[in-house]
Amino acid sequence: EFLLIRYGIADMQSGMWEDEDSIYRECRSLVIDVHREEIAIAPFRKFFNLNEVKENYPEVVENRIRQAKSVEICDKLDGSMQSVRWYNDEVLMCGSMSLSKENSWRLQGGYSMLSENHINMIKNNPNLTFIFEYISLKDAHVVSYDKKDEGLYLIGIRDITNGYEFSYAEIENYSKQYNVSMPKLENGKTLDDLVYLSKVYKSENKEGWVI
Repeated sequence: EFLLIRYGIADMQSGMWEDEDSIYRECRSLVIDVHREEIAIAPFRKFFNLNEVKENYPEVVENRIRQAKSVEICDKLDGSMQSVRWYNDEVLMCGSMSLSKENSWRLQGGYSMLSENHINMIKNNPNLTFIFEYISLKDAHVVSYDKKDEGLYLIGIRDITNGYEFSYAEIENYSKQYNVSMPKLENGKTLDDLVYLSKVYKSENKEGWVI
């Protein structure tokens, strides 16, 4: 009864890149319950790299930072996004392209990493989609992680009722309350700092940051 909607690179419309309000930006592994006709899992909207789209040109980002009431910077982990929610009295979890753990070893791995703390957090907040980065040595990308780094890291929370994406400060509250890991916050750095550091780090050491 579930439908996972994800854009394909070959099928993406130009509007997704040019229109900040494009519906295609919501098609990032959105899960719909087709029987109840409602959203079951609401992951992140699509966001882009520096210089990838007009709203992320450095001069635009710098201006937004100057005008912002607050700025948050978080380490970007190099794993696979997995989203989960308490739905129909059970844990419903999806990967970027799969709803069934029988068809996805990554999703099997994600389910196996759900601790009692994760389950309590998810079950106590049924209107929230919890978004994790799945880090496993079996799922190596570019950054070199150690065995101790494996796990599910809380990288986002989204309210299913109105689409609100939680700030990192709010995510940190959940991380501390339920003793669930999240990426390191690096607030206080400037855009120039990040551009400089991106040249200092090697790709196997760090993927980047999310502002």
